[in-house]
Order: sequence, then structure tokens, then C-alpha cells
Amino acid sequence: MEKLLLKKIGLIFVSLLVIIFTIFAIIIFSVERKNSIHSVNDMIEQVEVTYNKNKQVTEETIELLEDDYLNRAYAIEFMLSDNPQKNYNNESLKYIKKFMEVEFINVINSKGNVVFSSYENNVGLSLKEYEESEKFYRLIASDNPEDHVIHFEEKSTANEKSRIYIGVKSQSEDYALVQIGVKSSLFDKFTRKTMLNNLFDSIPTTYEVALFAVNKESGEIEGITRNNESSINIEGITEKEAFLNALKSYEEGTLVNINGTKKFIKTIEVDDVIIGGYLEARSVYKAVILELIFIFFGIVIMLFTILVIVQYSIKKYILQDLENIEKNVKELINGNYDVTFQTNYDTEFGAISKVLNDWKKSYRYKTERMTRIISCINSHIGVFECLYPINQTFFSGNMQTILGVSTEEWHHISKTPYEFENYINGCLGLLDEEEGVISFNHRYISIVSFREKDEFYGMIIDRTGEMKEKEKIQHELHEIQVESETDGLTRVLNRTGVEKRVKNVLCMEPKSGVMLIFDLDNFKSINDNRGHLEGDEVLKKFSLCLKREFRTNDIVGRIGGDEFIVFVHETLEEECLVRKLDSLLTDIRDTLGEYYKIYSLSTSIGVVLVDERIHSYKQLYQEADEALYHAKALGKDQFYIKSKNEGI
Repeated sequence: MEKLLLKKIGLIFVSLLVIIFTIFAIIIFSVERKNSIHSVNDMIEQVEVTYNKNKQVTEETIELLEDDYLNRAYAIEFMLSDNPQKNYNNESLKYIKKFMEVEFINVINSKGNVVFSSYENNVGLSLKEYEESEKFYRLIASDNPEDHVIHFEEKSTANEKSRIYIGVKSQSEDYALVQIGVKSSLFDKFTRKTMLNNLFDSIPTTYEVALFAVNKESGEIEGITRNNESSINIEGITEKEAFLNALKSYEEGTLVNINGTKKFIKTIEVDDVIIGGYLEARSVYKAVILELIFIFFGIVIMLFTILVIVQYSIKKYILQDLENIEKNVKELINGNYDVTFQTNYDTEFGAISKVLNDWKKSYRYKTERMTRIISCINSHIGVFECLYPINQTFFSGNMQTILGVSTEEWHHISKTPYEFENYINGCLGLLDEEEGVISFNHRYISIVSFREKDEFYGMIIDRTGEMKEKEKIQHELHEIQVESETDGLTRVLNRTGVEKRVKNVLCMEPKSGVMLIFDLDNFKSINDNRGHLEGDEVLKKFSLCLKREFRTNDIVGRIGGDEFIVFVHETLEEECLVRKLDSLLTDIRDTLGEYYKIYSLSTSIGVVLVDERIHSYKQLYQEADEALYHAKALGKDQFYIKSKNEGI
């Protein structure tokens, strides 16, 4: 009877083994396939996020470079149109070209002909003869003096070199247009292709995984991770159009033969590129086979154990063994890991006791296992689990390091689930909603936690490196912006920087302030007799006088040539302002005394105060400029303060 029963039970268990194994095989293959595509999708989504961030930074940097060289073009045009002698020629343009750090300068008349150039071979060229110059020819005909042209990646009409051309309209009657050329290599490192190459070069992947970007127009690979093949060959596809259509069709993820092997591939479209990734299918199949082997033996062991338990369940002393097991389980739940599950008799409960002993060991070494798993994923992630029924808390080994707490404090907060949950809730109260991080102990972390009936678990992510890198990038961008608004010679603000800051001040304090415009009389004689380098030294010394006499929060700038500007934040009493200007002129005369004597150098100053009539940057500049001309008309080397009773 017992043998027959065991035989029938054995047949049932074999049938269950086949059914369960088949179900598990189908589920595991389906899950692994889905996970593989999901894993590739996570990677390419991260690439998309990084690409969009880099794209924004690149566009902002290119815009700053464009503004910088456009300002240089305007500065060159101002130097030429403000020249009363009109003695510009090819040689003078060569000097200006070197001074302004551009590739070349062309001066173009209203007929579109180059009349002067720092590159003499350009003289005589006509814009009409070259299709790529059409934009600049249209600029000549424009009636708007503020119009300008920035043209990328065109080739020089003279020597076929790739450059970036910038053209601005002239204010002089002698010519119509000033055009400068800049090496395109200055912008090359900010192109999308370079950005993609750098992006994919920085992504570490294994040989089985690859990430790539393909141009939607040309079909060329614009970036691919370094440790993979440099080409993507899809079986049965040779034409470019078919290749691109195939990539676009993989948005949901699929299995494809690529470069001779089966791969799971998924793609997304971003701007004019297709970003994708693939994973070797054989690595997935290998993982599936290993899992099935473990599951098979696991099922065999489980069913065999159950069979043994059923066989001995009819034996004596079952209840006594059950009581012993129940007692030891309660001890284990209360945190006593020294208990040992055993039976008084050789029954089927021996197998149960073995399982329970393994369960006890699994709790004892749970922290070690958590640490090993996390170390394989990311050392900046820590995992915790608080089990209230057994009054135990488990952590990955890096948790104390991530939180940045002392050993004494760690012993206190990790003592019980209640203490640790209170500590985590206290940290969550410090959350920065905008950044999504918690800042404390000179670290940045993110916490993901879940509270269920008798469990509190989750993970803590160390984002200190990420946030510090973000702060570094923001600082570098600020430095670039400051440099673009600084005059390269005198290191005071340039026209753009002055205008931006004055407008900001007037926006916040529209009813107070003083604007002063300075002009160095007879400055040209220094350049003519002692050269521009000497003239540059005079400008530097003059700017130092301004910085000495005015406060650090006052706005001091050079707006072109020998013309400087200062904006004082608050309105000064006229008596105080006169003393300030007398002191300033004395300092300038002492500093530049040699030039005053030899070249009749002097300083004229136009001053205007902010009031209810004059309270915009444009009005202040016009009024101060008019006051400057009054100072010059009165004999120069003096200042003129325009009163509010005078009309605009």
C-alpha cells in the first residue's frame, strides 16, 4: 500500500515538475526578453537626457561666441567710421585684425566690391560674383542700421578655406559694409557630431552592449560606444533608405540579426538623429539557460522534499516535532539567532528543520548579501529594510558612508527599525524640492522609501559627485558669460556688459543714479606718434584711475575706442559730485601727466543724473553724451553736469 501510494505520488510530482518547469521556462524567456529591451531602453533614454543637456549647453556657448565676434565686428566698424582722417588702408586693417584677433577684415562699398582688406588678395572682389555672398549683398541694401549677418561654414571666395563670416552695416558714407572672417575651427568643438562622439566615448559598456547614433539624413554613424563594432550591418538590408526605415521601426524593441549575430535592439528619434542600443541575444539566452537549470534543480529538490515529508507525515511524534519547530521559530522572530531546528525523531520534519536553519542563516547574512548585490550595481546606492515583527533592520555595507555619519551616531540610528525610520523621516524634511536632493553632512543624497504594514524599506542614493559636477559646470558657464562682457584690453566691462548691468539697476532702482561719459581728448595723437601699443597703455592707466576713484559696486566700462562710461548707483548731491569729479580729474592728470604735456591729452566728462524725466539707459546715454559735447565746447579737460531743467 505504502509503495503504491508513493508510486502514485511520485507520478503526480513528476507531472508537476514537467508542467511547472515548462511554465517557468516560458515566463523566464518572456521576462528576460522584456528586461533586455527595457535595459537597452533605459540606456538610450539616459543618452537622450544627456544629449539634450549637452545640446543646450552647446547652443548657449555658440550663442555667446556669436555675440562676442559680432561685438568685435561692431567695434571694428566703429573704429573705422569714427576715424576723422579717414586714412584707413590695407595696412591699418592688418593691425586691427591682429588686435581684434580675427582671421581677416573686408571693407565693402555700396556696389558690393571689396575696397580694403587685411588680406590684400580680397581687394577688388565683388559679392555679386559669388552665390555664397548673397546674404551680405542683401545686407548692403537693407535700410536697418542694426541688421547684421552671421554665416557659418561657407568657403572663402579667395582661398576656399572654411570660415565663419560676420557682416555689419557701416555708419560711414565712404563704405557700406564691414565683414570679418573667423576660423570655423573655433566652433568645431561645439558641433553636434563632436558632441555625440564625446558623449558616446564617455559611456562605458561591455562588449555585448552597444549604444549608437545615426544621422537620419545621411545614414552615417555619428557616435558609437568605443568597445563595440564601428559599423551596423542589418541582415538583408544594403540600401541607406531601407537601413534608416528599419532603425525607425525598432522603436518598440525587437530581435534582429546585426553584424552576423542576433541582438535585441531598440531605437528612439531625437532631432535629426536616431539613438539606439542593442544587446547580444546569446548573453540573454545564456542567462535564461542558467536560470532554468537552477530552477529545475530547485523544483526537483522542493518536490523531493515534499515527497519525503508526505512519506514520514504518517509516522509517530509528528506533533512533538511540530511543537519544537514552533518554539524555535518564535525565538528566531524575537531575534535569537542561536537556536537550532532539529527533531527528536527521525521524521520528515528533519527536512523542514533544514529549511528553517537555512532561513535563519539567510537572516543572519542578509546584510552581507545586500552589500554584495549593491556593489555589483553601483557603489553610490545603499539599501535598507526594517522588519518590525522581528525587530530587525538590515543595511547594505555602504549605508554609513553614504549618510556620512559617525560610528557613534550610526550605532544609535541603526539600533532598531523605529530609530532608523525616524532618522530617515527627519532627513526627508530637509528635501530641496527644486533639486530633488537632501543636503546635509556636506553631502547630497536622494531617498526612496516605502512604508507598509510591518515593513519600512527603500534605498538611498549618494548624489554628491553629481551635484558638485553640476555646480562646477554652472561656475564655468558664469565665467564664460563674465568674460564675454569684459573689455579685453582694460579688463573693465564692455558695451554689452555696461548696458546689461545699468538696465538691471534701473529696473530695481528707477529713481536714483548718475551716468558719466568720458572721452580722452587728442588721444589719436598718441597713437599716431607713439603707436597703438602706447595708446593701449594709456587706456589701461585711464581705466585704473576710474577703478580707483569709484567703488567696486559702481559700473565702470569701456564702450569703444577712448570712450569710457561710469554709472553710480545712487544720486549724489551736486556739491559732492563736483568734489568727486575734481578729485578724479586731478588723479587722471597726475597719472597721465606726461601725455598731457607732450600731446595735449585731456579728459572731458559729460554727467547726467537720473530723475523723473530721464530714467532709461537710452535717455541717460543720450543726455550724458550731449553733456560731454558741452564739456568739449567749453574748452575740454573739464566736466559738465547737465541739470534737469535743460530739455532732452
